[in-house]
Amino acid sequence: MKVKGDTLFALALFAVFSFGTYQSLVMEDPAGGPHDVGAAFFPFWVCVFIQVLTVTVFVQTLGRGPAEAEDGMPVRRRVLLLAGILVLLFAYIVVMETVGFVASSTAFMVLVHQLLVFSGTGKVSPPKALGVSVLFFAVTSGALFFIFNTVFSLALP
Repeated sequence: MKVKGDTLFALALFAVFSFGTYQSLVMEDPAGGPHDVGAAFFPFWVCVFIQVLTVTVFVQTLGRGPAEAEDGMPVRRRVLLLAGILVLLFAYIVVMETVGFVASSTAFMVLVHQLLVFSGTGKVSPPKALGVSVLFFAVTSGALFFIFNTVFSLALP
């Protein structure tokens, strides 16, 4: 039986987020008060959610036949896509403290979206679509900032 790349990727992600789940369980939990859920609450549930999604992807890839598994994207393009996302993620982490959450998150999501569009089509989005995606991701980042900063009272950069 030939193992598909998506299957291995799902297993690798499952392993990474299993480690994240473990780390959030053993994390020192500096709770702010008797009714505070603590710092490990969100990381734990995000990791569990992603683990469920990776198991779903793993099961789906096992059920596909060889004709369905081929999406036409060359391996070289997949590797470049992965490398590009990792570089953007590193840049996002580096600049978030100086630029701020909303601006850096918007830029990160727009650039990842453009990278995905380019890897799939070989072209970048036209200006109108790019403007719509910038607006959408800016609103999304602003909403996340509002939710975490105001509703959950968590400080974001």
